[in-house]
Amino acid sequence: MPIPLPVLPIKLRNLAKQFSRFATVGVLATLLHSLVALTTIRLFEFSGTEANVSAFLSATLVSYTLNSLWSFESRIHWHSLARFFVVGLLNLGMIVLLSQLNDHLGLPPETSVLLVIMTMPMINFSLHKVWTFKSHQSLR
Repeated sequence: MPIPLPVLPIKLRNLAKQFSRFATVGVLATLLHSLVALTTIRLFEFSGTEANVSAFLSATLVSYTLNSLWSFESRIHWHSLARFFVVGLLNLGMIVLLSQLNDHLGLPPETSVLLVIMTMPMINFSLHKVWTFKSHQSLR
């Protein structure tokens, strides 16, 4: 007779579900960013900077909306949107710091990409969970 796996406590299951949704939104936002950037470069002859800024804004707004309503089941509010952008800027700063540390240690650039991919999603999720969406009413 097989030994049954322990049932995860409901809070842990909910957290895993929430993180899974957050990760899905992240993938969708990344795809949108790529689509907007490449489209604006090809169709409107944007520079790389113009294209990526446009793509960042588009992807961030979609990411905020989907994470608000689906991942964190929260209401859309200007206050949480501002916090979402602040977390995005903190994310950028942390990515730069991790990348510079990687360069300083003389590691291959690919290592910095791996380091960012392995650390930043959980840090971002945690910041959004405890700060961005903490103070607003749930949709439930």
